[in-house]
Amino acid sequence: LKGATKLLPMISPRLLNRADQQDNIATFSGLASTGASILLESGCEAFEALQTLELSRGVMNSLLLEARIDTTDLENYDPNLAKEFMALRDQLDSSPSDFLKASDVPVGPKLDMERRITASKRFNEIIDKIRSDDKTKSVFLGPSMDELQSLSDSGTIVAINVSSIRSDALIVTKDRTWHYRLQDLHQADVLQRAQNY
Repeated sequence: LKGATKLLPMISPRLLNRADQQDNIATFSGLASTGASILLESGCEAFEALQTLELSRGVMNSLLLEARIDTTDLENYDPNLAKEFMALRDQLDSSPSDFLKASDVPVGPKLDMERRITASKRFNEIIDKIRSDDKTKSVFLGPSMDELQSLSDSGTIVAINVSSIRSDALIVTKDRTWHYRLQDLHQADVLQRAQNY
């Protein structure tokens, strides 16, 4: 399930509009929550469960985050790559009608989609290049264990995971990360309360 969660961005490509991306992702809602529960059930560490949850939670956010990330470090390291990244980012973040306005050549829906596909492929190539370079890869990586624990300097971080398998509080403090099983918290009850709300 951890591997399956990593594949979620592939069913939500940037060339789709935001609504279509969300529809695709919704099909697999609960995948990471189930994966995190299975990890904990099999004796894995709480941090692994948190990573799995973050992978899924971040899919839609990362599509936006990668398009809105601070490029200062990248500009300092490789100005040309940063310039291309920002141009493609703006292109992909625009609506199909903006694609049409940006061109001097009249285009139809087919050519517009071909441009979006080409831009999306190149954008992914740039992100892969950034992630594979030790000097720039930290731009897109989630927090490490040390970074996560340093975030808890101002207070304890608690994430609640609920699935049909089990429910847990995943707890991060400055000194450690652990989980506490919530025996009396059940998925059916949570869903019912959410519907009532």
